[in-house]
Amino acid sequence: MLKKLEYFTKRSLDVLLGEKEEFPIKHRLFNLILLFAIFVFFISAAVNTIIRESKTIILTTLIGGIIFSFFYWLSRIKREFKVTSILAFLLVLFPLTPFMWFNDGGLLGGYPYFLLLYGIMIILVFSGWLRALFLIALSAMFAALVIIEIYYPNLIHHCPGENCLFFNHVFGLTMEALSLFIIILAFIRAYEHAHRREAELNRKLMTLNKKLEELSRTDPLTGLSNRRDVLEKLKYNLLLAKRYREPFSIIMADIDDFKKVNDNYGHNCGDKVLIQLAEILRMSFRAEDTVSRWGGEEFLILLPKTDGISALVAANRIRRIVESTEFKSDGEKIKLTLSLGVAEFTPITDNIEAFIESADKALFLAKRKGKNRAEFNNKQI
Repeated sequence: MLKKLEYFTKRSLDVLLGEKEEFPIKHRLFNLILLFAIFVFFISAAVNTIIRESKTIILTTLIGGIIFSFFYWLSRIKREFKVTSILAFLLVLFPLTPFMWFNDGGLLGGYPYFLLLYGIMIILVFSGWLRALFLIALSAMFAALVIIEIYYPNLIHHCPGENCLFFNHVFGLTMEALSLFIIILAFIRAYEHAHRREAELNRKLMTLNKKLEELSRTDPLTGLSNRRDVLEKLKYNLLLAKRYREPFSIIMADIDDFKKVNDNYGHNCGDKVLIQLAEILRMSFRAEDTVSRWGGEEFLILLPKTDGISALVAANRIRRIVESTEFKSDGEKIKLTLSLGVAEFTPITDNIEAFIESADKALFLAKRKGKNRAEFNNKQI
């Protein structure tokens, strides 16, 4: 029941004030002020009729309600904010304020309560030089009216009776309190919406940053780790190996004669073959291992907590899997072989460059010995 009421309230506000996505907060707030002004003018007309105010006052409040209804139509339906807001406050400050001041009791009447409310509304609706201009105009208007009332008291028309004056003050105070309550409530809702929106944007930003971080560490073709990612992991594993004296190894793998694939079948076919091979490599190693595309048709596999002999066994295992696999692309069946070089971390290779160079030398040896083989310290398994 509460959820239905909340949904109904939200939909009603969106209909009356405009959707949050379409109308900025100032525009929605101005629509709220216009709606409240319409309410106040028509209620004032009714109250003035009950307390037997002059026909002029009653007629003025009715006309005011009609004019502000027109302004609301311009603002909400036609979505004209700036011009409508300027016209609305010009009407309130100049023709309406002096007229109501002189015809509704001046300082002793109920209208001065609304001047404070106008000031608050100006601050909420306008910004920059327009806000300053309207506040100066409001202050100047109030000062001028007070001076005129002091020097020409006969110009002020007071309520015909004590009840009229009492109701004027009660009505003025009530409307001001109600206005402030509505404005505060609107700002609370706007703040809550902005807070939720900010939290949502932060979540989206975090997700986007995470995706960007993943993209910056991922090879766009194969989806494997890229050179930057595997280098950082190599540095981390090197530090761990130095501290805890645990072995770790790398395998440098290169597709034999891959240029022939591109030359015979085209680069698009070559890319598809690389993607298939990347998937085989990914599925053939442990979750804690890192399979990366080092560049072109060359791959580097990081094997934590693995000595060189075990890494050489893994290298030969993957070599045999690739050798027995039939790669398919655009109707073509392609056979590949890998040459692999294995290096294990040792105090001699205590920096990343030397470590990778060691695996590269082993790979070069495998190529020189006829390809489709794995080498480590000049030993073959």
